[in-house]
Amino acid sequence: MNLNLVILGGILVGVGSSVLLLFNGRIAGISGIVKNLFLAEEWKNRQNLWRLFFVMGLLSGGLLGRVFAPDQAVDWGKAVWPEKIVIMGGFLVVY
Repeated sequence: MNLNLVILGGILVGVGSSVLLLFNGRIAGISGIVKNLFLAEEWKNRQNLWRLFFVMGLLSGGLLGRVFAPDQAVDWGKAVWPEKIVIMGGFLVVY
């Protein structure tokens, strides 16, 4: 795995979160953004449009990475960390 691409990805996430905070006054909490994306009352006054674009940007970033740098993608069949540790890390990130 190319460490430069990892650092670049972290920088892009940081810049995206900072832009969201600067222009929208919100912190980029992905779980809250996705949850509110599916609330009907938010669509009535177009408050969900930025959420839709934010999630689309996250997904398209992964897709573009897979297309343009397929050798850098994680092979989950050869994961370095045991599955239990990855699941525990996911729970720690949420809380």
